[in-house]
Amino acid sequence: MAQTTFANGRGIAHAGSGGMSLAFPDVCLTPTSAGPVPIPYPNIARSADTSGGPATVTCDGEMPMTEGAQYGKSSGDEAG
Repeated sequence: MAQTTFANGRGIAHAGSGGMSLAFPDVCLTPTSAGPVPIPYPNIARSADTSGGPATVTCDGEMPMTEGAQYGKSSGDEAG
């Protein structure tokens, strides 16, 4: 779904907005043959995995990301 709900000129992230949150670096001790090595990984979360948001407020019919809401999962650092 395309972004159609805005506040202060910025799109509101919600479960159907197709948004992503990227954090870099997520440094993890990664097992290697020489022992654990700190390696930076990207950490990516998608708005489709929104949970813990308000049950009665919606944006485009979906749960919005608000204070207290969480991304249900993130990926990118599995190797570490």
